[in-house]
Amino acid sequence: MVSIKKDIESLFTDSCDIYEKEEYTEGNVTKHRDVIKYTDIKCRISYETGLFSRIHTGDKTEDASRLIQNIKLFLPIEIYVKAGSKIVITHLGKKYTFVNSSLSAVYKGHTEIILDSIKEWA
Repeated sequence: MVSIKKDIESLFTDSCDIYEKEEYTEGNVTKHRDVIKYTDIKCRISYETGLFSRIHTGDKTEDASRLIQNIKLFLPIEIYVKAGSKIVITHLGKKYTFVNSSLSAVYKGHTEIILDSIKEWA
């Protein structure tokens, strides 16, 4: 297993910071803030793009192509990410912020999570 872990981690070319929500009280109001859990963790981001070709509307199904993208993050097995965490990834010198991380899928040599990008309001 050490060899599998070492082989997978040799592919980690990116780094990330992982934030979790923390509840705190200000006066009589309960609020939430992002608190850093891990910093500068080696990782690898993967993009998978495909076409979704069947759209269901009411009683009928239409053939219409729509582009979908899955963003997956590979992490060392020791890193536990709570669902809903915010993750800031440095990839090729640029920072990307993702939210709503999925539950962690833990394998023998690594952990995988699915990410959503932050949607900005127009």
